[in-house]
Amino acid sequence: MTNILIAISLGYFFGSIPFSFLIAKNLVGIDLRFFGDKNVGASNVVRAAGRKAGAFAFCGDVLKGIVPILICQYGLKFSFPLLVISGLSAIIGHNEPIFLKFKGGKGMSTAIGVITMLAPIESAILLIPFFLIYFFLKKAIISAVIVSFILPLICYFLKKPLEVILGLIIILVFCYINSSGNIKKIIKQLWVKS
Repeated sequence: MTNILIAISLGYFFGSIPFSFLIAKNLVGIDLRFFGDKNVGASNVVRAAGRKAGAFAFCGDVLKGIVPILICQYGLKFSFPLLVISGLSAIIGHNEPIFLKFKGGKGMSTAIGVITMLAPIESAILLIPFFLIYFFLKKAIISAVIVSFILPLICYFLKKPLEVILGLIIILVFCYINSSGNIKKIIKQLWVKS
């Protein structure tokens, strides 16, 4: 029970660090909670402060998913289910950060960090199809959604343990549900353009 609480606390704490908010606020004095799509994430930083600032915000948000799992896996030697719990907690922390009165982002960048830690080789394999799809659609979130459907299959064919596959599916489903509004909006935009 103690290990579960530590995994949750570590994930949520790191996930709650509002890199995107801090970057936009310090560079251009904009509070992302009241700007653009009101999402405290890298895409809104691009709107507020430009692509370079957005890239830094993206890296910070990805790190929020990586660091707690690194600590749990190599520092505390936690089992894989606890790594999944810590990763989910990091995503929830990004979405509902205590430092910003529980008003955060959608969790996609942090989820990328979490998934990369849980399945590094499989995630690297997906980079090629991701960039190919992104080249045509120019929409990172849709490209990520499309390739993420393949991830559990790759893990299965590479004979990853069942707990890895189930953990990834749980995280992916959580992200889809949380980002469903944005995904539908982007699909509608792409449909209209075509």
